[in-house]
Amino acid sequence: MVSFLSSCRVVLGLNEGRDTQGVYRSYLKLRDIEFPGYGCCYLTQHNEDVEHAFEVGREVLTFRHLAEAASLVRQRARHPDVARAMGQAARRRVFAEHTWAARLGELARAL
Repeated sequence: MVSFLSSCRVVLGLNEGRDTQGVYRSYLKLRDIEFPGYGCCYLTQHNEDVEHAFEVGREVLTFRHLAEAASLVRQRARHPDVARAMGQAARRRVFAEHTWAARLGELARAL
C-alpha cells in the first residue's frame, strides 16, 4: 500500500465525524499522520489539529469546501513536481516530530 499511495499525485483523506453534541466536526486521525509519512501529497478537510501538526500549503493541503478540494487536486495534477515536493516535506515533518520516539521524548520533557 505504501508504494501505491506514494505514487499517487494526491491522496484524499476524509475525517469528519459527530462530536458529543451530534454536530459534524473534522478532527485529526491516524491517517492524517500516516499518509504524509509515506511521502504522499495529502489533501484532507481543514481543522485545527491538522493545522497544528503540519504547515498547511507546504506539507499538506486542506480544504473547507468541495470546490476548493477539486481546485487543489487539479493544481497538483498539473504540477506533479510540486505534489512530490510537498509529500517529501510532509514525510520529513512526520519523522522529525510525529513518531513514537519524538512524542515520548516530548512527554518525558513535559513531566
